[in-house]
Amino acid sequence: MLWIIVGVIAAFNWLIVIKKVQMERHMDAILDIGFMVAFTWLFGNTGQGGMVVAMIASGVVSVALLNNPLDFGQNDEEEDEIDTLFPTGAANGSN
Repeated sequence: MLWIIVGVIAAFNWLIVIKKVQMERHMDAILDIGFMVAFTWLFGNTGQGGMVVAMIASGVVSVALLNNPLDFGQNDEEEDEIDTLFPTGAANGSN
């Protein structure tokens, strides 16, 4: 039964990560994956109950970051500079 709970919560976490990637919030998605790995490593050795706690904690962090995105201190000038260095569409060859 616990493995079903872990599976459902892990799927929920991955759906949030996919949604963030689609919203082009890549840093939040990377943080979510990092928290998922860290919590799993931290609580994974405590048994099945620890894995459930790790997945729930990761899910709470994912939802919190989804509702309140982090500000990494970039102002408008820095964002404009990044946009000039990496224009949209440059990855697929269209300029």
